[in-house]
Amino acid sequence: MDHATTIAMARDLLGNGRAEDVMQMIDPLLEPVDAPAASTGQLLLHALRGQIEVVHRDHPKRALDRLPALSDVQELCTCVRAEVALWRGWAHARQPRAPRMTTRALHRLQHAEELFDSVHDPRGRSWALLGQAQAYERLGEYALLRQTLSPVEDLRPALNDRLLDRWTHELSLPAFRSAGRYDETGTHLQALRAIGEDWQDRQIQGTAHAHDAALRLALGQSPSDVIDTADTAVSILIQADRRVKAPLVTAHRAHADALLRLGNGTEAREVLNDAADHLPDVPVYRAPFRLLRARIALRTDDPSTAAALDTLRDDADHLPHGHKHAPLALLRGELQAHDHNLDAAYTWMQRAYRNASETGHRGRQVRALLKMARTAAARSDLDTARTHLTEAERYDDLLSTLPVAARRFAAEGAVAQSAGDADDATDAYRHALAAATTMNDRYRTASLQLALAQLEHDDRAHALAVAAQSTFADLDAPDEVDVATALAEGAGEGSPDATARPHPPAVPSDAALAVTLRRASLSVPMVANAWLQTVAGLLPDRWLGVCRLSSDRAPELLHERGDRPDGLQWPTDAPAPTPNGPADWVRLHDDRPTLALGVEVDRTEDPDWDAAQSRLRLWRPLLRLALNRAQDRQSHPQYSPPATDASLPDDLVAQSPAMATVVDKMRSLRTNARPILITGERGTGKRRLARALHDTGLRAEAPLRHVACETMQQAPLPERLFGTVDDDGTLVPGAVHEADGGTLLIEDVNALPTAAQDTLLHLLDTGGVVPTNGTTLTPVDVRVIATTDDALDAHDDALRPALRESLSALSLRMPPLRERRADIPLLVRHFLDTLPPEPVQTTTSAAVTHPAMEALLHYDWPGNVRQLRNELERVLVHIESEPVQTIDRTMLLDRIVEGAGSDTDGDDTPPDAILHPDRSLSDVLSQTEKTMIERVLQACEGQVTASADVLGLSRQGLYKKMKRLGIDASDFQPDPAPTSS
Repeated sequence: MDHATTIAMARDLLGNGRAEDVMQMIDPLLEPVDAPAASTGQLLLHALRGQIEVVHRDHPKRALDRLPALSDVQELCTCVRAEVALWRGWAHARQPRAPRMTTRALHRLQHAEELFDSVHDPRGRSWALLGQAQAYERLGEYALLRQTLSPVEDLRPALNDRLLDRWTHELSLPAFRSAGRYDETGTHLQALRAIGEDWQDRQIQGTAHAHDAALRLALGQSPSDVIDTADTAVSILIQADRRVKAPLVTAHRAHADALLRLGNGTEAREVLNDAADHLPDVPVYRAPFRLLRARIALRTDDPSTAAALDTLRDDADHLPHGHKHAPLALLRGELQAHDHNLDAAYTWMQRAYRNASETGHRGRQVRALLKMARTAAARSDLDTARTHLTEAERYDDLLSTLPVAARRFAAEGAVAQSAGDADDATDAYRHALAAATTMNDRYRTASLQLALAQLEHDDRAHALAVAAQSTFADLDAPDEVDVATALAEGAGEGSPDATARPHPPAVPSDAALAVTLRRASLSVPMVANAWLQTVAGLLPDRWLGVCRLSSDRAPELLHERGDRPDGLQWPTDAPAPTPNGPADWVRLHDDRPTLALGVEVDRTEDPDWDAAQSRLRLWRPLLRLALNRAQDRQSHPQYSPPATDASLPDDLVAQSPAMATVVDKMRSLRTNARPILITGERGTGKRRLARALHDTGLRAEAPLRHVACETMQQAPLPERLFGTVDDDGTLVPGAVHEADGGTLLIEDVNALPTAAQDTLLHLLDTGGVVPTNGTTLTPVDVRVIATTDDALDAHDDALRPALRESLSALSLRMPPLRERRADIPLLVRHFLDTLPPEPVQTTTSAAVTHPAMEALLHYDWPGNVRQLRNELERVLVHIESEPVQTIDRTMLLDRIVEGAGSDTDGDDTPPDAILHPDRSLSDVLSQTEKTMIERVLQACEGQVTASADVLGLSRQGLYKKMKRLGIDASDFQPDPAPTSS
């Protein structure tokens, strides 16, 4: 039986979430797998079962046990090879093991995508892309994750597969959240939640709640809401029939982070302890929780911070690049700054920013930039600090979220304070304090109160310091308590009053209020807080509050100040709230959701309130402008994707379709720091492509070091690469040390001796290297680019399989020159412009006759670009003394003319110099294009449809080119046979 009908029906059911029904249908049909003897139908049924085990039951090991090995199906049809590669790849991607296993998954999934693409199967290709996205998410490569999901969004609507929709939405959540694209994150979250409800699937429901908690945390919403949402996620997930691990990690991290924001370090530790009971003890799950433990220890000045960092480093040896460097580097930078080692702190923050940029995590990027600005200001390097603040403005969409806004204004305050601008520093710190207070971040609030206490007048400084002192005492932060106590005693009289509140701010001028509201217009809660502070200057010692009103929910109190009066009645969404109770409610604007200001009043007589209302009416237009701007930012976030168009080096010619594909892929990988393998025949330009990757990437200003393995003696090669330790213990650095922060290019990597392969694999896995004769691991931050003449075949014994997989997960293939003939005229022009023979100084470069160019175009160039360059260099030497330097066909080597075939013999085209230096690039391209089209039309006897097929163009596209180039198809059609009279 071929089971085709059964498989089609099963896929339809699976696409509607009925996985268990499918299992009941196909289980009785399954026979033991004995590939390749098993039938195609049986193998596809087993692949279908593998899909269910992986994407529905989350049992990847069971899927691997039941699926045949790839080597057993190599001689079978494409559909079988593709399905087996697909679900074996998915199974590897879902296993929480070392990054090397995820790299293996990428190999399988990329192979599956190629197979599905070859048979035009959009369903299979979509699942292969989703599998790759899963692998990139596990590796922490967020930019690649987003790139991989993009074509799925184009393919998905026509497939009508809700299971595929479910995984697209789930993988889009970390993809867009890491980019700061929170509106899109919310859209995918809503869609995932709807699928979970429709299918009554507890696993999907719990996953949605976990990501909802993470999104709420990123937006700076109430910690209690984050905790409730995370608790709901954990409760659902641990009771589900299929317990998935990654959403549990997400939920526990959000819960612990929210507690840390509240200052409840002890409870946060308890949450992390509970998480350990629900998750396997593997580094990829363990490391995020240890990172949180280290942050808790750092905040409470716990001496175990250093030990926690050492443990984290041990975990990091088993973590992928994206999860390893940025979070750990940020924490190390904070620790160094805490110990006043500002130079070391700045270096670590630079490393964090570079890693976050390479992996595409925009939240970490802006966080690192703002920390770099504050650290530079503390070093009195104001120019650098201001540069970082300017760079942070590129993240405008993220700056409107409360957590980033608090960091942004705190950094601005630190820079202004370092510059001696007390007024600007005070204003920035007040905005930072408003953001921190709004999201109930107690530690940050107290820290900002301390910063403001150093700038305010005595009574206000005293109140701020006392408030900070009380908070830090609750948070068990003794160093900060000492600082707050000293400030309180210096600013106030007598013993501090632990119940004191910050003094109300002074009444601002119209111009100052306009500036304050403009800076606060990042978000509605911040505008509301700024307005509340303004009213407090007019009406001190009263209760004040700001509520958000909506027709479909209860009033939401955004901010309040002072002691809430008894009998307070909340406002309604009615057009004009009726004065009632101990407070008046005044609408601040009419757009929905509406904001209302509450003011405690004296119902008998209140002249202060009457006077304040007159003053506030004059300021209302400023408030409305700020609120409108804040709401517009929320509705239309200004997301600016990172620039992808990097100018190509002049000698990287990419006019042909084959090279255009290479350049497109190069641009997508240029900012990534994962190892890249460049394959291609000798002379194709692999080294040049590697340099282009370096020069257009984030490490362009850092060193590029290269080692040619095949041309170097084997004995000193490990020492040259990885360094050595002398007898006296001195490290003699190798190329990897010299390239620290930059790129290490290893040419002919398959010529590496076995011992050096082991060291290189350790470097790729851990980010560190042990030099020859050494015992200590030296951390280095390098991007490895390797080259080889051929693709690394799985049966090639030259390289260890693990190293082969690590290197070739991301690869580029340089096509031979015979596959990119359209680039030959441009390459010739480039070489003629850059290879004038020395010491002759010429003002114009040589020209090439048409017959010579025809020969160059038709020769197969076994030595590729290098051979073309050498031939032109040889010819230039012979014509250097000529008054008019022109390269003719007779000057080329015989083997080139003969190898070009007979097409160029007897060419009666006049020997015009089609590459004359006075001609423009468009002229050169048009002439070449016209010649090629005319030759094809001649061969096809003027038939446009047939010619278009040969040229790879549509019929309409060829007609447009012919019209532009002045080509008439009838000129190439045979004369009609004469008719008899």
